[in-house]
Amino acid sequence: MSARDAGPKGEPNISLVSATFPLKALEAARGLVLSFFPWAAIRVGVEVRADERQPGDGIVIEARLGPAAEALLSGELADAGDGGAGRDPGKRPAAGALLSGELADAGDGDAGRDPGKRSAAGALLSGELGNAGDGGVGRDLGKRPVDRFRRERACPEEESSERGQGELWSGGKPRSDEQPWSEGKPWSERKPWSDRKQLSRGVAAADGDAVSAVWRPQGGLIAGPGAQSVGLAPSAPLAPARAELSLAELRDMLCQPRGGRETLVSMALKLVLLRLLSTVTGKELPWGILTGIRPTKLVHRLREQGVGEDGQMRVLRALYAVRTDKTELLQGIAAVQAPYLDRFRLHPERVGIYLGIPFCPSRCSYCSFPGYAVDQEGLWLEEYLRALSEEIEAAGQLMRALGLEGDALYFGGGTPGILTERQIAGLLTACRAHLPLGKELELSFEAGRPDTLSARKLELLAELGTTCLSINPQTMQDKTLRRVGRAHDVRSVAEAYRLAREIAPWVINMDIILGLPGEGLEEVRSTLDQLAELRPDHLTVHALALKRGARETEEGYTHAENSPVPQMQALARASARSWGLRPYYLYRQKRTAGNSENIGYARPGTESRYNIAIMEERQSIIGLGAGASTKVVNPADYSLLNLQHPSNWQVYMKAWPRLQEKRAREFAKIYAMPAANFSAPEY
Repeated sequence: MSARDAGPKGEPNISLVSATFPLKALEAARGLVLSFFPWAAIRVGVEVRADERQPGDGIVIEARLGPAAEALLSGELADAGDGGAGRDPGKRPAAGALLSGELADAGDGDAGRDPGKRSAAGALLSGELGNAGDGGVGRDLGKRPVDRFRRERACPEEESSERGQGELWSGGKPRSDEQPWSEGKPWSERKPWSDRKQLSRGVAAADGDAVSAVWRPQGGLIAGPGAQSVGLAPSAPLAPARAELSLAELRDMLCQPRGGRETLVSMALKLVLLRLLSTVTGKELPWGILTGIRPTKLVHRLREQGVGEDGQMRVLRALYAVRTDKTELLQGIAAVQAPYLDRFRLHPERVGIYLGIPFCPSRCSYCSFPGYAVDQEGLWLEEYLRALSEEIEAAGQLMRALGLEGDALYFGGGTPGILTERQIAGLLTACRAHLPLGKELELSFEAGRPDTLSARKLELLAELGTTCLSINPQTMQDKTLRRVGRAHDVRSVAEAYRLAREIAPWVINMDIILGLPGEGLEEVRSTLDQLAELRPDHLTVHALALKRGARETEEGYTHAENSPVPQMQALARASARSWGLRPYYLYRQKRTAGNSENIGYARPGTESRYNIAIMEERQSIIGLGAGASTKVVNPADYSLLNLQHPSNWQVYMKAWPRLQEKRAREFAKIYAMPAANFSAPEY
């Protein structure tokens, strides 16, 4: 592996391949592999290149379904819709046909047919890759170097072990560019790659009936019980590892109700990969194969199917390999959320509203969100607020036409606290004037940094009906605050909090981040002890996520190998409970410290409806402003459409009318507004 191919931690190129799993399942497993190797380059559905170079360019993970397992899952494979077994070969995409081993029967690659009429898959079979106009799996050959497709092998006696993305091994013996791809054994007579013992390099051939996966690293890249990489030269092959999911386990999975929409084929693949990668790396994933943002949704769906807590526990263990303590956490949160979800169901006309203020006093080193510094005269912000006010008016027209009512209004950012008193008054007055807001409106203002607050701003927010306020220290360690670029100190956090408490009886939230640079358990304990003296109504506990675009990531900061974040989470949970708070929403992000989660805690009865709605996606959200997302939720079946505003505030100013028209059409479909009775306003 070359240095330029490695991620921040030197993670390898990894190719996830299979002759029996459909491409859709392989693609779905990409996120699980990234949970173990957050910065690896993952190539899916293909083998890595084979040319004259020695091995040492990456790692191959090979997965397969045994014959009996394939028969057991045949119905789901037939419905895979992406080239899985059981589909009509003539209807499969080229990539699916290539991987499923039935290309010879596809009806478009036979010798003697008119090359001009052959599909890309047929051209691959007949040896016309150089002229096919497609580099395999949807790649335009004209945009890729021709020499990428020259695959004379240095070892004629071995089957190819590497190839480029979108390519396919030729099989048989070495070939020149003039030799047809069909030379040697026909594809239909070749065994799947996983049956070739010389490729398994010492791992027992996967000839059984189970689901299996093989890890075949090349080069001294990964240390762990399955890799045995210590002392090996970079080009030396490593001992492979193997994992299996038995037929009995598959049958048990078939008997379980499902809370998600993922196929059993994908889940079986992920479970065997989880076992394999845990063996290789020595890592445990407490969330099992779950890689999505909103795991609580599974519990809600199971509950609505009539599955009790014991049944939910079985499903999350058997189908998703979720650890027991995480399942109990999900169940507790789902129980708190249930009355709110019932409220959303009974009042489909109520929606949430989000207003984005993408400006900050400075950019935190861990931040990847769109955030712009305010220019000295504040002209950019004024220009942006004019466009936002116009969108507020247009959104109000739409809501009134459809009979919608604002249930929650959330000012987020960026840092909304950066607004002046006049700007706050103008924006909130525009919302009150144009948006149809409910009598029980939850109005949240994410003030953010305490250095942006003043007594007059807080008084104004209270006068204009704000019910929830966020003051976010992130940490109560001055050294860390300076390190991450926060322009305030610990004392100003406490002062802003106490001032807010004197002005209004609002619900106050405080955010902290676990895993910040230079912080360990003692620093987190100190932060929690200081917050205990303030006793906020809400505590939001984030695990640091290293995102592309954040300064910390660009400068090479990485999470510790044995991250203490799980222990930090336990500390935060114990502290929150001692303050009388309970977890009420949860979400997960990629590349988090300790592969952990973000949790919101609240005093019972003060939970944020907006936070529950945005996480569980059971209530529509109208997003206004740069970077805002509109979630159009159909209350009949909770199907969802996301409409995203441009993050750049200048692009947003030109683009929002077009998105408003699309938003109007989508909401009109759900609320059965005849086209004759509604037309989007002109801007």
